[in-house]
Amino acid sequence: MLTESGAYTETLQTVFGCDSIVSVTLVVMPKQLGEEKMTVCETDMPIVWNGQTLTQAGTYTFETKTTVGTDSVVTLTLTVAEQTVLKTDTTLLTTELPFIFHGKEVLGAETAEGNYDTTLVIEGTPCDTICELHIVVKMPDGITNVDAGNLHLYPTVIAAGEKVNLYLTIGGDVVVTLSDMMGNVVATYQPKTTHIVLDEFYTAGVYLVRLTSSNGDAATGKVIVK
Repeated sequence: MLTESGAYTETLQTVFGCDSIVSVTLVVMPKQLGEEKMTVCETDMPIVWNGQTLTQAGTYTFETKTTVGTDSVVTLTLTVAEQTVLKTDTTLLTTELPFIFHGKEVLGAETAEGNYDTTLVIEGTPCDTICELHIVVKMPDGITNVDAGNLHLYPTVIAAGEKVNLYLTIGGDVVVTLSDMMGNVVATYQPKTTHIVLDEFYTAGVYLVRLTSSNGDAATGKVIVK
C-alpha cells in the first residue's frame, strides 16, 4: 500500500517466466484548505453561502472537489453585527438654523419655533445607523414671535439684496428698527403708512425687525437672508 508521494518499482514475472519491471511515480495532492471571514448586519440575515442558508453567527464548512479531483475545504467564520439605534434630544435657537446632521439638512433656516421629530439613516458598514432625533427650536431670549395683529413680514426668507414688505396695523408714532443678531442697528424707519419696504439686507444672516409705537404696542419679527 502506497501512502505518500514517490517513485516506486515492482518486479513481476510474465506468464512466460520473464521478469517484468513496473515503475510508477505517485504524486499525492494535498487537500486544499481555504478560510473566509464575513461580517454582515443582522438586518441582512439570513444569507446564502455556497448553497447553505445561514441564520446566525458561527463557523461553517463547505467541502467540494477541485478541477483536478482533489478535496477542497473552505471554512467560513461568520459574524453578525447588531444595528445601532441612536436617540438624540437637542435644543436649537432659530439663529442656529439650518440644522445639519451628518451632512444632511434636517431643519431649514426658515423653521419656526416648535418640536420636531425625525428619523435619519446614516449609511455604514456593515450596518446603517438609525438616528431618532427630537429637536426643540426656540427663539433667542428676548425675541418673541411676530404679533400677526400688529406686524406682518413677507417674505421672511430672502437672498442678499432682496426686499421685504412690512405691513402694520397699530396706531401712534411708529418706529421700525432693523438690526443683526449682534445687536447692530442696520436701519431705522418711521413709517407714515401701513406698508413699507425694508431694503437693507445686504449680507447673509439673521435680522430682527423690531416695531414700537408711542401707544406702547410692540412686536418683533425675523428675516433670514441666505
